Amino acid sequence: MTITEDWCNQKIAEWAPASTRPMDFCAVLLRASYDNPRQGYNTPDVIKAELDMLLSTGIGSVRVDINYDWWLQSSIAASKGLLLLNKLASTITNLGKRFVIADAGAESYRNKNLSWSSFKTEWVKRVRTLAALYKPSHYIVIKEPAWYFPMISIWNRYTSARNVSDWVQLCRELVAAVKSASPATKCGIAANNGSPFDMKVIQACLGITNLDFIGFDMYGSESYYSTMQFLNRYGTGGKDVWTAECWSIDGPSVFDPSRADLDALWIRAHYYFCQTQILAVEMSPFYSDCFSMYSQPADPQTLIFRYNTTREPVYGAYKSITTGSVP
Repeated sequence: MTITEDWCNQKIAEWAPASTRPMDFCAVLLRASYDNPRQGYNTPDVIKAELDMLLSTGIGSVRVDINYDWWLQSSIAASKGLLLLNKLASTITNLGKRFVIADAGAESYRNKNLSWSSFKTEWVKRVRTLAALYKPSHYIVIKEPAWYFPMISIWNRYTSARNVSDWVQLCRELVAAVKSASPATKCGIAANNGSPFDMKVIQACLGITNLDFIGFDMYGSESYYSTMQFLNRYGTGGKDVWTAECWSIDGPSVFDPSRADLDALWIRAHYYFCQTQILAVEMSPFYSDCFSMYSQPADPQTLIFRYNTTREPVYGAYKSITTGSVP
């Protein structure tokens, strides 16, 4: 079922809380995440403008899905990338905001044909390095298990990498590596609700004692039913619950400007879902560019201007949530 205005209005009425409870609010700094900083138009000034726009919503956390290629390559570009990330992390924490890292592997792994064994070894090393460097408040050590399959050799991704028990042991090692480097960092794992494999892995990881939170990446109406179904059946294992990623839809239609009013309704419905249905402690909209623009211009000055001046309806709706003024 597609999320529509009727669906949102129905769920807002159904899920509305009698009173609200404290939550943390986050957003993904997209232009600093994945391979995006390597795009010429995503200059440091553009990323700063995006960060300023996100902070103006009133969020308490900023998430960056770090591409580890900066640490794997020796080049002037890699050095600039490291300086950019170092500055971003300092800026966010110095402002009193929580810095959240979500593991994003490395784009170069897609061409390396790594075995599952080598991939796991590199992964543990990666999270230990980033945790020691940035001391994030929270670290999503596994972002959607099946999302990593294209980074693993074809043979391995259809055999050993499909063993749920391997992922549980990997998660244990990743959490231990992060906490050895940054004991105060809280660690979590996220799952794509649309992936049966992801849901099997997150279920199996509920028993990991030092795993602090579980996250659900929610896109579209079915994700609401699958999240409630999972939690009703398996519980939380004593972990905090996050909607680690969320938006009304995924794919190219995300940037359809005709969805502007719908997205503003959706984010309110999602907040109410977090409040009353799953008692989530954090929500993190993924397509945060839509707070300022649905178009995707590839020009730095246009991007900076839009981030500084333009606000879409979903921006105001999210700000009313983070500031406690939503009805």
